[in-house]
Amino acid sequence: MSSLRIAALTPKRLYALCSAAIVTVVLSLASLTMTDWHGDQGLSFDRTGKPFVVKVISADGVAAKAGVKVGDLADARTMPFEIEPVPRNEVNRLTVTRNGRALTVSLPRVRGTLRGWVQWVEWFSYLWVACFAFLIAWRGGQWPWSAPLAAILAINSLLSALSECVTPIPALTTALHLLSYLPFTFILLTWFFTTFGAPLTHARIVMTRIAYATVTVGAVADYAFYALAWMALVPLHTPGIEFEILEIFLTLPVIPVIVCGVLAARAAAPVDAQRVGWIVASFGVPNLFWLLAGPLGILWQRLGWNAFSFAWRIALASTLLQPIILSYAALSRRLFDIGFVINRTAVFGGVSIVVIGLFVLLEWAIGKWFEGASHTTSLVLNGGLAVILGVSLRFIHTRVDALVDGVFFRKRHENERSLRRFAREAAFVSDRDVLLDRTAAEILEHSEVSRAHVVLQPALPENDPAVLALLAWHEPAELARYTTALVGEYAFPMLGGGELQGAILCGPKINEERYAPDEIETFKELASGVGIALWSLNVTGARGDAFVEILAQLRSIHGLLSGDGRANAPMKSPQ
Repeated sequence: MSSLRIAALTPKRLYALCSAAIVTVVLSLASLTMTDWHGDQGLSFDRTGKPFVVKVISADGVAAKAGVKVGDLADARTMPFEIEPVPRNEVNRLTVTRNGRALTVSLPRVRGTLRGWVQWVEWFSYLWVACFAFLIAWRGGQWPWSAPLAAILAINSLLSALSECVTPIPALTTALHLLSYLPFTFILLTWFFTTFGAPLTHARIVMTRIAYATVTVGAVADYAFYALAWMALVPLHTPGIEFEILEIFLTLPVIPVIVCGVLAARAAAPVDAQRVGWIVASFGVPNLFWLLAGPLGILWQRLGWNAFSFAWRIALASTLLQPIILSYAALSRRLFDIGFVINRTAVFGGVSIVVIGLFVLLEWAIGKWFEGASHTTSLVLNGGLAVILGVSLRFIHTRVDALVDGVFFRKRHENERSLRRFAREAAFVSDRDVLLDRTAAEILEHSEVSRAHVVLQPALPENDPAVLALLAWHEPAELARYTTALVGEYAFPMLGGGELQGAILCGPKINEERYAPDEIETFKELASGVGIALWSLNVTGARGDAFVEILAQLRSIHGLLSGDGRANAPMKSPQ
């Protein structure tokens, strides 16, 4: 990627974009569920076989009270453009035909709600992806493509939220909806895939152009459809072949975009290929569900509205697949450096679920067992329950933490245990060269560090800023923060006898993640164990040299005392 493209995505702008996506999702959901600008008026329509004539197949709630009945006919061209899914912030007047007579009914405003679990899942996925984008922006800065990926995810969530929100001003609501239909996500994804494996091959250039052309055709078809609907030339949001064809045009670009992503993964470096593959899967799988919804809708027109509705619900629920795939890649495959953050979040959420669930269950059990207890007894029982849960909190946290770590971070913890084990075994190595070689080999075998090198204290450059930091603070030094001659990502001081024995230099990780806090602590413990072992070997060597010198002096004294003048006369060792 060019420096110009990256410069536009400064951390502040990226944080602002991700925050705007989160806020938009929350406010858009609130506009649907906490206001009377949008609500289910109880009306559902179906085709009749006549152009633009629809039949009422469901009239409940407000619609039933207003006098609308099942079987009433209405001209779709005379319906208010905002009746579904964007109602006016005023009383809707609907003209229906019943037994050849035209009747006008008024449909008052209704407080909005989310209809069923499918819509809750849809909104939860929007919020999940927006938060995921913020985490990548925060923790993924070391990977060069983290910033554009976070921006694409944030824009995708923001536009999805805009497509559902309502406002008191119908014109503003319509404008927001039309803005949300712009295919920014497909355009940005296509560009994103072109940044890998440069220069582009002829096949990739052709496929990129096809993707852009397909996206353009889909956008034009989308706006043309809504322009015709605004002029009442085609029905809006009723089951019909026009709406299904529109869905095909909107989702058809996913095919060339996925192909561009697959070609990018094949051309990218190995460390990037896995990330690109999971990104393709996270966007491709749910969009393929939407792509199939259009043809299935056309096919199922003869089967009735229920079959169509079932297919539509599956497509809506598939939006949850995107954050699930991304989270799995971040946690299990560790392809994004947000695993540690999500791990802590998962542990906190798990502990909260267990504690709240136990409290509700035990509260219910106490209510059943002591149904006739007095008010004082109930207070004592509830207080005892709170104390028991409070005392058990540490136990619950430990168990949940172990469960989450075992599922997502087992390999990391196995490596850490191996390095800590060697930190203790190092004290029993009797050869310094063997100790240094084993240290580097253990790090490379039981971590994802690209390179490891042990430098002894005499070889460390004097007055080097990073070396001075190691001497002064005895803490790991992130070498990128210093102008230093030391090569690597981190330097871990090897301490022994209160002195610096040397440093372990670790390079970048193979998967280009940052060092997690628990990994830094493990390397710190390893360096400390090796440092003590080096100090012990130095002391042992110094003592051996001193013993040889003392023995030579004793031999000299023995020669002088014997009178033969031989300083090196043989001397028997004392028994």
